[in-house]
Amino acid sequence: MYSQTFKLFLYCTFFISFTVHAADEKPTATNFESFQEIQTLIRDSYCPEAKHTEIQKELLEISKNDRADRATHNPEMTANDILRRRRVAEIAATACLKEGDDYFTASVIFQHGSLPEHYMQAIIYANKSMELGHPVGEAMRQVAIDRYFMSLGYKQIFGSQITAPALYKTVESEKDTQACLWPIEDNIDLVEDYGFGTQEYRLALRSTIAAKKQQIPECNFLARSSSTLLPALLDIKI
Repeated sequence: MYSQTFKLFLYCTFFISFTVHAADEKPTATNFESFQEIQTLIRDSYCPEAKHTEIQKELLEISKNDRADRATHNPEMTANDILRRRRVAEIAATACLKEGDDYFTASVIFQHGSLPEHYMQAIIYANKSMELGHPVGEAMRQVAIDRYFMSLGYKQIFGSQITAPALYKTVESEKDTQACLWPIEDNIDLVEDYGFGTQEYRLALRSTIAAKKQQIPECNFLARSSSTLLPALLDIKI
């Protein structure tokens, strides 16, 4: 009796062979959809529907605890964040992130990390949640991208990150303790250069950032330009 994994391997091998030959007859086909179907089969073999239903309940609890830690300023929050990231990574390893809500929760958990690697993972998960139609996936992606850039000393794009000089330098005056916007990239026009949403959405986004600059000054940091890096982050797909 063949094992389930071996049978899946045989099926996928046949499926790839069939679609490659079919592409000879249909030159306009890219076979991308075929590979997506294979990934769905593999994912379902690791995480059948019954297991996924239980995992979704766990993800809801993880999200609830994440919010509660931040609402009460729990001193154990950082330690809990590490445990939450570890558990979400385990869930991803068993292919039980399937729907837009799953990926959105995963993005939130990794966005609450502390390293560039955490924020990069948050971007990837946010991109997937958007692809699957999550209504707030874009907002999460913006925050994750800004945090990723800030963690590496690059200018942010969407104006979501507020900090203070005291976090990065010796306090020399009261001004160093006051909140300021991490430097914002001026070489990207969110109306002309940002390829997401309607023009009205991008205009509103640009106006929101301009209003923030009026309310909170930009930090006087020598952050590097991030304009050439944004397109690649927007295009990362899994």
